Amino acid sequence: MLSSRRQLLARLQAHWPGILVVALYLALGLTYSLTTPPFEAPDEVEHFEYIRTLVHTGALPDLRAADRPWQQEGAQPPLAYLSAAVALRLIDPHLPDDAIALNPHARIGLPNAEANKNRVAPPAPNSRLTRSVRLARLVSVGWATLGVIGVYVLARLVLGAADSTPALASALVAALPQFAFIGGAVSNDPATMATTTWLLVVTWLGVRRAQPTTAWRWATLAGLCAGLAALSKLSGLLAAAFAGVTLVIAWRAWARADRLRYGGALALYAGVAAIVGGWWYARNLALYGDITALQPMLDAVGRYATPLALAEVAAQAQGVWRSFWGVFGWFNVELPTWIYDVLAILVGLTIAAGARRLWRARADANPAARPALAWLALWGACVGVALLQWMRTTPGAQGRLLFPALAALAILAAWCWQGAHARWGVRVGWGLAALLGALSALTPFLVIRPVYQRPPLATAVPLAATPLSVVYGDAIRLLGYQASASQLAPGATLTVTLWWQADAPIATNYSVFVHLVGEDGLLVAQDDSFPAGGAWATSLWPPGAIVVDAHRIPIPPTTYAPDTLTVHVGMYEHATRARLPASPPAAEESVAVGTLTIAPRPGDLPNPTCINFGDQITLVGYELKSRTVSAGKRLSLDLYWRADDPPDSRYTSFAQVVGADGRVWGQLDTPFLPDTRQWEPGAVVQDHKGVRVRAEAAPGFYELRIGLYDTDTHELLPTAPGPGCVAADPVVLTRVRVLPREEQ
Repeated sequence: MLSSRRQLLARLQAHWPGILVVALYLALGLTYSLTTPPFEAPDEVEHFEYIRTLVHTGALPDLRAADRPWQQEGAQPPLAYLSAAVALRLIDPHLPDDAIALNPHARIGLPNAEANKNRVAPPAPNSRLTRSVRLARLVSVGWATLGVIGVYVLARLVLGAADSTPALASALVAALPQFAFIGGAVSNDPATMATTTWLLVVTWLGVRRAQPTTAWRWATLAGLCAGLAALSKLSGLLAAAFAGVTLVIAWRAWARADRLRYGGALALYAGVAAIVGGWWYARNLALYGDITALQPMLDAVGRYATPLALAEVAAQAQGVWRSFWGVFGWFNVELPTWIYDVLAILVGLTIAAGARRLWRARADANPAARPALAWLALWGACVGVALLQWMRTTPGAQGRLLFPALAALAILAAWCWQGAHARWGVRVGWGLAALLGALSALTPFLVIRPVYQRPPLATAVPLAATPLSVVYGDAIRLLGYQASASQLAPGATLTVTLWWQADAPIATNYSVFVHLVGEDGLLVAQDDSFPAGGAWATSLWPPGAIVVDAHRIPIPPTTYAPDTLTVHVGMYEHATRARLPASPPAAEESVAVGTLTIAPRPGDLPNPTCINFGDQITLVGYELKSRTVSAGKRLSLDLYWRADDPPDSRYTSFAQVVGADGRVWGQLDTPFLPDTRQWEPGAVVQDHKGVRVRAEAAPGFYELRIGLYDTDTHELLPTAPGPGCVAADPVVLTRVRVLPREEQ
């Protein structure tokens, strides 16, 4: 007994760096799972609905169903969801069927948005729904922890156990902020990373140790891992194919001596993998006529009409790069930009260290690792090519799609530092891992939590605010209003702060709208949101408490000036668009709470603006005789253009009156005379247009759009950003009001 304990202690001591890394990841994963609000991770709503469907019905999702709360995730293989469903049934067999209240104003995929970063109206902290999400997240943490252990084991196989480099490889994975975040969310990515990593472990063991008499054992074990990987995600199916090809090639060394065992081992690998994971793909073929269910998934999530060119894919590279390291929430909470720059430098140093080691290959102390490293690099390349093809097919690619290759990338990075220098190489690698770990540890508290914190409740309306007494519906009171300015120029931002109070609990989550309406009744700017930028959904309001609700409203740079804007405030239910009646009664159930003026920018031209077209011609101003026109009549418009560089083509300007349905109800195209190639740089050219609105145009509000195109090729001249200039597609100057034909 004493001898056994000593052996156990000796083994633990030999692996203490790896054990410490696993403990570090457990702490990080649990921290992220508890810090991130429920459902505020990519597709977490749909992942949870998949699990809830399994628990409630015992049936797998069917993409042909009319009710699909799991949406495109219903096409995903079920391993991660089955494991979470089993855990929930054991711990909480009565999983609540509470509806998840989505925030219809959520700025998904917009890191620069200042409000509405939350995808849902958060459930109560102690609700059963919240507890169920936390439990499902624990299953993900378990899968991710299993993946970190797998990286350590694979690194020991590839790099040896002479130093702490294997633990360094696992630390680089454990300390990655995005991996800690996804590992602490309801997701299938942790299970995919874990199963593909262990498939690599077993495959490499089979390559090194299998003999004709023992190949069946490794084939069985590898087939089991391959089947589980294929049940985790389509990238797991790719890993199963990669492992199979590896065994086919590696075992050929003894295949001639024993063809029967060679063929039998490979058949056993394929058979076990098919038994474990093949049923899912047979089901896809039976249900959808598509063995991978990729086509119905793309039908649900959306796809490009034609695959993107590589240059178009390259434009998405920054998003993939950043989201590999750390983009949180629903792809809308980023780290400070300088951190991504520092990480790029560290990656560059790692590559340089690897290049130095390759240059000194003859003196390399670990030449035996080269075949395994090449094999891992090939796997990383396969995952990269798959991601590239996905980016060409559908929008929304994220860095976490590289997680199946995390083990390969981390081991390659650790190898780079292992051979960088005999004394300080591995130490530098550990220093980088420590920096990454510190970043991961601080991110939940300094980056994620502040985004979702609710503004504190007020005790009273400030004296500087305008007091109001407006009741919406039966129980919601608007107590006060304050604007950040009484006069603004086009392009500025107005902050409108409202103070609300509920007389009783509110079951519905209502949206607030703040409209800025011009003298002609034209809607100049607006903000629609759940109160307090999404943080204080009305169902969360404590009766009697005062909720502070700030709205930041950008004034369009091309806003017509001078003008007097009236601030209208109202509430509505987003699903039905039904507005709550206001008391005292107000037109369209909104209340005018204040006014402000829009003053023109300084300049000699009317409505000075800056819209650069192709770095050749800039729109510097415009003028409308009236922003109201009767159907069948002409809208008088003057545009002022300036040549910045001598234009290289003949251009034609156009103006369009466009309805809310996108249809053009009036258009006039006029070539410039003299043509644009003869313009002097810096000269301003006036361009008068009388745009006739079609007689059958319905009364209402329309957009006035303008632009330039090549007279000979009809190719549009795109806008370009610049100092003080706006880039937009299409270019909307302002809105105009169309009256019935009989009105004058």
